[in-house]
Amino acid sequence: FVKNLDNIAALIKREQPDIAALQEADGPSFWSGSFDHIEYLKEKTGYTYSYRGEHMKTGNLSYGTALISRIPLTDPVSKKFSSPVPAPTKGFVLASIIRPVTSDKTIDIVSLHLDFSNPLNRKKQVEELITFLRKRKSPVIIRAC
Repeated sequence: FVKNLDNIAALIKREQPDIAALQEADGPSFWSGSFDHIEYLKEKTGYTYSYRGEHMKTGNLSYGTALISRIPLTDPVSKKFSSPVPAPTKGFVLASIIRPVTSDKTIDIVSLHLDFSNPLNRKKQVEELITFLRKRKSPVIIRAC
């Protein structure tokens, strides 16, 4: 797990995005080394800001989506999609940033993870996201998986 995260950190450091949107963002989980992968990436990349949403949380399992950023993330939100059992829980995180050019308007940044196995469920998840975003009325950037 550490080698994979080190490769991701090297890519982020090389490309230097202002924000990275991540899926399969594990917190302390038995299946991935029992440590917070987003905190590890922040430390390795030198990024200051992050937000990780937990779309699945049990005693020894925590995963979701996340954002790590060099610029402040405000008003973070984590949403789980309603999904039929036994599908794995998926969802998205959203945080706002101040537009770098105008610095008086915000942009919503979304890291989204959809159901990989069920096209009908994916369509419902996208509809849930659209309904949520329409209420916000902000420009949006979405990274989906």
